[in-house]
Amino acid sequence: MQILRKVTDNDALVYYIKTDLGLIIKIKSNPSLNNAETKQMLIDVAKEMDDKLRSNIE
Repeated sequence: MQILRKVTDNDALVYYIKTDLGLIIKIKSNPSLNNAETKQMLIDVAKEMDDKLRSNIE
């Protein structure tokens, strides 16, 4: 997973990330999360999206 961009939209942080399989997704994050929680959330979402893509291909 690679973070491509991090922007602020009103009070929410918006991350654009590229997953290991090459999907580019937009994720809104709660600004109350600390850095470790945010990073884990992004990793979890990227992994879930890659798993969904793999299951659709099979």
